[in-house]
Amino acid sequence: MHETPDAELLRRCRSGDERAYRELVTRYQRQVYTVAFRMVRSGEDAEDITEETFVRVFRSLARYDPARPFPA
Repeated sequence: MHETPDAELLRRCRSGDERAYRELVTRYQRQVYTVAFRMVRSGEDAEDITEETFVRVFRSLARYDPARPFPA
């Protein structure tokens, strides 16, 4: 299966495509959770941080600069 580039998913997210947003969450959720868990050493807290991270990403999509790599 051919993976959609992050830039394309972000463009679609900015246009209101919920499937594209879910795909980004799926793609990066484990990575964000791992970083959060290493910081707080609590699975429950890491889950909360991960959820809040993606809420903030969603709210900030209009300000995202597509010239920059997404995970940066």
